[in-house]
Amino acid sequence: MPFNKFSETKYDNVNKRTALIPEKIRYSVNSNKMKVFVLSNLFIGSDLTDIQTLKEYISKIKSTPGSTVIILGNLLEKQSTKDQIQKRLEVIANGDTLESINDFITEEQVEVIKLLNPIKDKIAVAVRGKQEYEVQVATGVDPLKVVFETLKIKDRYVGDSFILDLGNKNKESIQIYGTNGGAESTSIKHRKVKKTSTLLNSLMDVADSEYNYCDWYLVSTNGSFEQIEDSKEFFDNIDHKVVNKTRRFTCVDGWINYTGSAITSENKTFLNNHKIFEWYFRGGKPQLIRHDYQPSKVIEQNGSRSR
Repeated sequence: MPFNKFSETKYDNVNKRTALIPEKIRYSVNSNKMKVFVLSNLFIGSDLTDIQTLKEYISKIKSTPGSTVIILGNLLEKQSTKDQIQKRLEVIANGDTLESINDFITEEQVEVIKLLNPIKDKIAVAVRGKQEYEVQVATGVDPLKVVFETLKIKDRYVGDSFILDLGNKNKESIQIYGTNGGAESTSIKHRKVKKTSTLLNSLMDVADSEYNYCDWYLVSTNGSFEQIEDSKEFFDNIDHKVVNKTRRFTCVDGWINYTGSAITSENKTFLNNHKIFEWYFRGGKPQLIRHDYQPSKVIEQNGSRSR
């Protein structure tokens, strides 16, 4: 579906791009249970990224049967913008033609490709974030599109927002709405400082629109992980009948190490908010269990095992 096609719905807490109709996509796993891993706000290229834990998390994805990956953007550090502008200027100065978008590939993109390659078959869907959007505005090239084309899974990359029909081997499925949360690039508007409560409220606004039939609404944040749920009666726009459904609204955290506003490589506080989301069905209704992901450094410190 074209990214310039707009919905009639208007929201108070979202910007112009919010009205973009989410791309609809399907993905199935050969398992009764669906274990979902969400990757976002990796900021590859920053020395503040918790790369050790991220690599362990990716290894966990690779070794988990029935695992599914959802990517919510901001995979690249903002510095990529400067790098790509410089490359483009060099090409123009030399009088060369742009024969391929891969002319703009950067070290950050190469690193993301290496990280995702072992789990590329488990990636159900991916969107861009504010970082990638700013690169595209500056250079005319969407850097994440390059990544997914290189991985040969470009059909998994949908731009700004999506509704994922995620199914299991019993042909049961859940509907997932997802976006990054960047003000310019995605479907949820936020202030310069991402407040989790603001993002969740905006997700609930989306859920009260024509996209009210989803079971799970996802957005990413650099702040704390948070999840709320509601159970309400509403008119299902898919089945065209009144139903009562439990819906989850989740802000997933990123991979930047930080201590309050003092972000320095010498003074890091390691976050431990990463989750594994396990979906299964009981009586035909989707159920969700959240598992905390415990990186090895936390296990060593606490002398405990991850769940």
